[in-house]
Amino acid sequence: MQNADRTIASPVAPITRASRPFLDSRHLLAVANILVCSFLLAPILIVIVTSFSADQFMQFPPSGWSLRWYVEFFNDRRLMDGLLLSLALASVTAVVAGVAGSLAAFAMTRMTSRFGGLIHSLHTAPLITPGVVTGLSMLIFFSAMGLRGSFTALLIGHVVLSIPFVVIIVVAGLQSFDKSIEEAAISLGASRPVAFLTVTIPAVKTSMMSAAVFAFLNSFDEVVVTLFLPGPRTKTLPVAMFEYIQHNLDPLPAAISTVLIAIAMLVVFVTARFGTIGRIMGQRL
Repeated sequence: MQNADRTIASPVAPITRASRPFLDSRHLLAVANILVCSFLLAPILIVIVTSFSADQFMQFPPSGWSLRWYVEFFNDRRLMDGLLLSLALASVTAVVAGVAGSLAAFAMTRMTSRFGGLIHSLHTAPLITPGVVTGLSMLIFFSAMGLRGSFTALLIGHVVLSIPFVVIIVVAGLQSFDKSIEEAAISLGASRPVAFLTVTIPAVKTSMMSAAVFAFLNSFDEVVVTLFLPGPRTKTLPVAMFEYIQHNLDPLPAAISTVLIAIAMLVVFVTARFGTIGRIMGQRL
């Protein structure tokens, strides 16, 4: 009986020992993820904490707490005008870049030309072009066209920078779309334009809305290229904050940054709540 018990029990021990490395590695991955998330969130948390400082100069940790800098921000007409301009510019950019980028994505996924890869690379070129180079080229172009400092110049610049995000997201959605569904609609009597409008677009509307949201967020906090384009009355909030930091060291920029973070988080939360970017981000907020 003792030999039989040993025969039955012996296979169990190696399985238990073999499972320990797996559990240990899983714990190590969890710790690594926590450390990485902490590293990424630390600058944001420091800015938020600093925005409630009562000190005259920016320092961390604050020696006291106050809402003084938020009051000063909302009472500053120049900064509030910049905030409203940034919101308006980002909203229009989301619409224009969303439509233009989605149409480009539809065209690229249906191309049979051998130059399809090259065209896709050209659409995403602003992502790899240095922002200073893009801003300088736009400064030269819009100055020659007499549009420097206008809302139109800002809009075109932000659309150019946002279209690559739209193209990448919508192309990913179209690649996961089963084209046989559209072909089935055509075989049942629908014309190709009708099948495209009633079958394809509803199937990828999540990707299109997600792309528009990312275009909004990209435009809302864009500063490098925008520095080359604004006029006296077309300074976005990030540009106004950048100019303020050059001459002041108080916590007001931290309060402005916290407001920008809150608006961005609100946009993402509301959009994800309605399911438009939940699938792209792989989670629900």
